[in-house]
Amino acid sequence: MQNPLEFYQKEKQLFEVLFSKVKKQLTTYSMLRLFVFIVIVFGVYFFFGNGKAMTLIVLIGIAIFLFLVSKHTDLQHKKNKIQSLININETEIKVLNNDKTELDLGNEYKNSQHEFSYDIDLFGNGSFFQYLNRTAIKSGKDKLAKILSENTIDNIENKQKGLKELANKAKWRQNFSATASLVNVDAKDRLIVDWLQNHKNLLPKFI
Repeated sequence: MQNPLEFYQKEKQLFEVLFSKVKKQLTTYSMLRLFVFIVIVFGVYFFFGNGKAMTLIVLIGIAIFLFLVSKHTDLQHKKNKIQSLININETEIKVLNNDKTELDLGNEYKNSQHEFSYDIDLFGNGSFFQYLNRTAIKSGKDKLAKILSENTIDNIENKQKGLKELANKAKWRQNFSATASLVNVDAKDRLIVDWLQNHKNLLPKFI
C-alpha cells in the first residue's frame, strides 16, 4: 500500500502540471477570441457596402466566437476543479504533518446537554469531527455530525463496510469533494453524485 504522504504529494504534483497546461490553453483561447473579433471588425470594414459578404463574415465570425467562448468556459471550470484538487491534497499533506488549522472544527454542533460529546471531544479543536470531516456540502457535514453524536451501534457493520470501501477510493473521494466545492454548499449530495455519473468528465481518464 502506498504511503499516504507520498500519495498526496504525487497527486498534488500531477494536478499542478495539469493546472499549468490548462492555464496555457485558456490564454490561447482568449487570444483566439480577440483575433476572431478583430477579423470580424476588419471584415465588416473591408466589405462595407457588400451586404451579402458582410452578413456572411458576421455570421461565421459570431459562430466561431461563441464556440471559443464555450470552450473557454469549459476550460475555466476545469481549471477551477483542478485548483480544488490541488487544495485538497495540500490540506491532506498539512494534516499528515500535524497541521489541522484548515479543517472545520464543527463548533456549531457542540451541545452541552449531550451525554458524552464533551467528555470525548466530538467537536472543537483536536476533535474527532475535525480529524474525520472532509465533507464539502452542508448535508454531508450535518450527516457526519449526526452519526458522531448518536449513541448507537445500529447498522455498525454496514457503516464499517462503507468506510472500508471509501478508504480504497481516494481518487473518487477527491473528485467528489472537488465537484462539490464548485457548487452551492447547500446542494444535496445526491445531485452531486448524479453530476459525477452523468456529466462529461473534464479530467483525463488516467486521473
